[in-house]
Amino acid sequence: MRTKHISKYLSNNGVFRASEENDELMIKSEPLEILNSIDKPSDIILIIETLCKWLFPLYSEISDSRKSDLINIVIGNNPNLWEDEYNDYINTPDDEKKESLNKKLRSLLKEICLTPEYYLS
Repeated sequence: MRTKHISKYLSNNGVFRASEENDELMIKSEPLEILNSIDKPSDIILIIETLCKWLFPLYSEISDSRKSDLINIVIGNNPNLWEDEYNDYINTPDDEKKESLNKKLRSLLKEICLTPEYYLS
């Protein structure tokens, strides 16, 4: 059940029905808002470190390799991708850029929340 809700809430578009009875009541996940709590939201390494500390009960057990895998979910093989896209959004915000960042963060959060380490909480 937990996995089903995580997958549903953190799907690519982040929108799902809040109620089985009401088709009009929708919830949208916008994880970009989480970055307001992070000192340097353009730094993907800091974002990963912070999310790992928040979401993994045994943070000290999370390997650098696991963190690198999480970083690659967001940036792939382009180390400047997140910073460039985030700064572009901050300088000239629009809905398309915002959704692109939200989509990357939803994928990251989904991966974190589906790992065995997360379930230790």
